[in-house]
Amino acid sequence: MRAYDYDLRRVVMKAVDERKSFKEISEQYGIDRKTIYRWRMSRKNRGDFKAKEEYVRGPAPKIKDLEALKAFVINNKNKTLKELANLWFEPISGESIRRALKKINFTYKKNFWLSRKIGKTEKYF
Repeated sequence: MRAYDYDLRRVVMKAVDERKSFKEISEQYGIDRKTIYRWRMSRKNRGDFKAKEEYVRGPAPKIKDLEALKAFVINNKNKTLKELANLWFEPISGESIRRALKKINFTYKKNFWLSRKIGKTEKYF
């Protein structure tokens, strides 16, 4: 979700300063009351109610060098994600490797279920 415009924030905070009720402001501008409370607390604590810049949601990725990961996977192409995670130089999960490979659009599929069905001529219709 994108942050509200600073101009809208300024207008809303001006209405707060004019002692309008939070419910009335919320209905007039279509902003949740909790958001208005948060802006007011931000102004009280930081001196301003601007949106945080360069905010990244979630934890930082564990694998920073994606090209090194790609080379590592190519060199160990017969390993599963779990085995790759065990071979990686720091503790990491197979899911972290999968997410990093997804970022660089590198597909790494090991579907043993399909390999068992090759050669069978069963019809599923």
